[in-house]
Amino acid sequence: MSKKGIRALVYVSLASIFIWGAAGYLVVQAVQVM
Repeated sequence: MSKKGIRALVYVSLASIFIWGAAGYLVVQAVQVM
């Protein structure tokens, strides 16, 4: 695999972790409001 491919994989995994973290945070906030 090329270095570019590995770098792309790293960026995608970081982005997905960030998105899931934000989604989980929003769910926690919504539950606390309820």
